[in-house]
Amino acid sequence: MVVAVAVAGSAAVPSSSEPASRPLLGIVGEWGDARLARIEPRSLRPLRGPELDLFDPVGAWAFSPDRSRLALATGCQVGLSLGNLQLVDVRRMRQVGCLAVGDVGALAWPTPNRLLAVANAPLAVLLIDPAALRIIERTPVEGVGVAGTARAGDRLIVLTGRLSGPRRVVPHRLLVADARGAVRSTAIGASRASGLVADPGGRRAFLVSGGAVVQIDLDTLAVANLRRSSPQRGRGRVTREIREALWIGRGLIASFGSDVTANGRRFRNVPVGLRLIDTRTRTARLVDGRVASAELAGDVLLATGADEIGLVGYDSRGRKRFQLFRGRSLGLVETFGGRAYVQVAGKAGLQTVYLRTGRILAPRRAPLPLLLLKG
Repeated sequence: MVVAVAVAGSAAVPSSSEPASRPLLGIVGEWGDARLARIEPRSLRPLRGPELDLFDPVGAWAFSPDRSRLALATGCQVGLSLGNLQLVDVRRMRQVGCLAVGDVGALAWPTPNRLLAVANAPLAVLLIDPAALRIIERTPVEGVGVAGTARAGDRLIVLTGRLSGPRRVVPHRLLVADARGAVRSTAIGASRASGLVADPGGRRAFLVSGGAVVQIDLDTLAVANLRRSSPQRGRGRVTREIREALWIGRGLIASFGSDVTANGRRFRNVPVGLRLIDTRTRTARLVDGRVASAELAGDVLLATGADEIGLVGYDSRGRKRFQLFRGRSLGLVETFGGRAYVQVAGKAGLQTVYLRTGRILAPRRAPLPLLLLKG
């Protein structure tokens, strides 16, 4: 059995610091035969009670402001009508709405009576009345798809992409949509893969690529280059760039990623490192050049990358707190309630780490989490 966990909160502002006692929803089973169910926080096992069958994988999600309803970008049906945006009463675990809106790349539920959705192919921002189950307004936008999303207050921020060559997608425009359905956009002009991040309580968004940090004022859409440097690149012919960013707080951003490189017919995923960027001083510091992926879990920044580094925990200033599983290939499975669940190659299997101290707890026998719908 596979378990995917959903924190009963807004899905637009990821957070790994939820207490373990907070009610959870999860998607249990396997895709194609999955159910939405309540989850016990410590064991991550489904609880007894009502469940809701799901037809397809979930592409995006958002909770209503009072956490009583959930919007899922997944296949649904009402009578003979098919749709791909499902509304769920999470207390009764019952579908209360099904809407056909096209392939959904992002969702936000900023006010009780307004739901925002970004539909792909063609790209458009939809303002939806969730009670009446109708699209109030559809605003077409330029681009080939959703390249990143973030939230700042009641605003949904979307980075769209454009094709640069037959297979390469680069950042194109930044969209800002609010609860009234107003959509504003500005050209970014970035030429490389970028991570999108926003100050959740502020008025700024940032695009972080290998060689630049771009700030966007969300009120005026003014674009400013905070920092330029030589791009961090993996060795070899780069076939794909992956760049991500996390808002740490107090003006700090963590950036990381990797390059997929080709040497003949051999492909490698080469880390480009973890950097801490201070948007106030416009400075950046390399923490570890071997890091490819990171996740913020409360006040701990967890990093993985080249096999020899294992799992490394840093504080918000980039100071190492612990390092585990050195020399082992692993995947950071999930974090919740002050714990990390790590799949370690070999017989070690799924390990649990207490993040406050870095102590390894007893190996878990529970099913592997598929994903955590944070926020």
